[in-house]
Amino acid sequence: MIFQRLLTNKTTNNSSSCALYLIIAIILAVLGIKFVGWINPEPSVRLLTDIDGLVQLTSVDDISQYSNTKVLIPETTFDSELFVIGVYTKENPAFQKGAVSLVFVKDNWRTFEIDYEPNKSINDELEHLYETEQVEKIFLNKNTKAYFSDLRALQSCVQPKQDLPGLCRISKQLVFEFNNVLITISADANQVTQGEMVLIAKSIITSL
Repeated sequence: MIFQRLLTNKTTNNSSSCALYLIIAIILAVLGIKFVGWINPEPSVRLLTDIDGLVQLTSVDDISQYSNTKVLIPETTFDSELFVIGVYTKENPAFQKGAVSLVFVKDNWRTFEIDYEPNKSINDELEHLYETEQVEKIFLNKNTKAYFSDLRALQSCVQPKQDLPGLCRISKQLVFEFNNVLITISADANQVTQGEMVLIAKSIITSL
């Protein structure tokens, strides 16, 4: 009888210990997931920098109503289509007044974005690029230098939602100056290759 009670108590204690270990494991797993989310948060579903002064358009013909920036549309897009246009009518930490952004989409995923910043030279960006990124210099033609920057971003994506395409973190940028406009092509390397970004850039400077 005493042995049976001891055995019952031991079994109960073992069950309690197992339950405690299970609870601790669950708590650690939840904390681990939250930690991963903290160091690599899901990117915003916004395709454009949502800031005061942003005007969103769908037609390039309307850009001139809000900005004098000369926007050259690439002739080569690899079947990506223009999804939305952003014109920044006020200066902000991300863009100066008059800057224009074009977002291209394919198969309901953002493929690349092109930013046009007026009266800004490549020299304005070089110091920042060399300080923070891995940079590679190339030539789009004999007169136009361009710089690839590897952002080394942790891969993270947001699935398409309702009327918004999916998007992944920008991991590559190609920056060059043309007609007194600083042009930056940004893309997720899984969506657009480095070679394709070069061809997109070349189609911009030959579209004039």
